[in-house]
Amino acid sequence: MIPDDETVELVPVRKSWLKDNGINEKSLCALRVDGESMERELRHGDTILIDTNRTNISDGKIHVFVLGDELFLKYLYRGKDELRAVSKNPSHGEFTITKQEVETKRFRLIGVVVASMNWL
Repeated sequence: MIPDDETVELVPVRKSWLKDNGINEKSLCALRVDGESMERELRHGDTILIDTNRTNISDGKIHVFVLGDELFLKYLYRGKDELRAVSKNPSHGEFTITKQEVETKRFRLIGVVVASMNWL
């Protein structure tokens, strides 16, 4: 469901690109980056494409996830009993997601970023 104040835009993607990358078009969604925690990789205002079928943690990949009631865009790394969420921008640091947060569904993985676009 899309809130009333959200703008919905279509992002053109070649079917051959989807096929080459093993992405089902129904599992692809776009999101506009808000903030600078991933600067040098992704800038405020960039559009990212997310494969929502990729719901396993892939160390070193950029993931979109919800923690509590907040949406995040971070590199995720698996630890023994936790996940580390790391920003590209060093001034934003990192934080830990506990096993309990994952088990109680406080953490929910949306998907993995598969592409980004910068609109000048």
